[in-house]
Amino acid sequence: MKTERRHELQTNELAQQIDQISTYARQNANRLIIFGVAVLVVIIAVYWVVKGRQARIMDGWATLSDSSLMADPASAVERFRSVAQDSSDPRLTVSAWLRVGETAMSQIIAGDAKKSDASSAPAPTTSIDEWKKTAQEAFENVVRLAGSGDSTAKGEALMMLGVLAEDRGEFEKAREYYTRIRDEQQFAMTPLPAQAEFRLKGMAEWSRPITFPPAAITVPAPETAAQTDPTAGQKLITSQTIDVRTGKVVAGDTDTPIRVETVAAPTTQPAGSQ
Repeated sequence: MKTERRHELQTNELAQQIDQISTYARQNANRLIIFGVAVLVVIIAVYWVVKGRQARIMDGWATLSDSSLMADPASAVERFRSVAQDSSDPRLTVSAWLRVGETAMSQIIAGDAKKSDASSAPAPTTSIDEWKKTAQEAFENVVRLAGSGDSTAKGEALMMLGVLAEDRGEFEKAREYYTRIRDEQQFAMTPLPAQAEFRLKGMAEWSRPITFPPAAITVPAPETAAQTDPTAGQKLITSQTIDVRTGKVVAGDTDTPIRVETVAAPTTQPAGSQ
């Protein structure tokens, strides 16, 4: 009996709750509809934002792997830079800056090769100094933004920064970059420490000031003394020291042979000529 009574009370209570909900729904139907539509709009917006973000990330990776862009390196750098600045994906951003730096370094190397080429190639639109600035900026951004999962990219950027420092003659700065690669644990599982050690050992040689031996002094051979006994048809030219005040030869001075000149033969006129 008690069980039936308890069941009846529970049923009545449930019916009352359902009735209250129905009454609330009828009274606030417009509000509930507006709320439902708003929730649906938010869900759709979030979906499209996430989908658009993923699409932009995929487009960014496609841009970095597009080899046809290298036909115009300056344009390629701008495309890679745009990906780096607009992307919200950390790894894509680091990879894009790395591509900017690699492209700039390739142009620096190509420019150095053209300097030694005598062919009359057209002048590039971007100077070597501008490419060096671009590479420096890009590799510094890689080092600054790379996370723990991008140790290889970070190490490559440090290596290139060392090379650029060497090129500027800043050997101590280059040693700092190479030493960091060699000593930091995050690069231990990459081939970069061995490369850094090679650069450090090489710098001990190619950064040493060059000392040239003293130049040899060439002593000119003494001039041949003038001939003092001219032969027939020659005349001995001598010099004497003249006192500029009196206009006379200095007492005790002797004639000094200067040179021997050939005396022209006298011209013989025909007989009967005037």
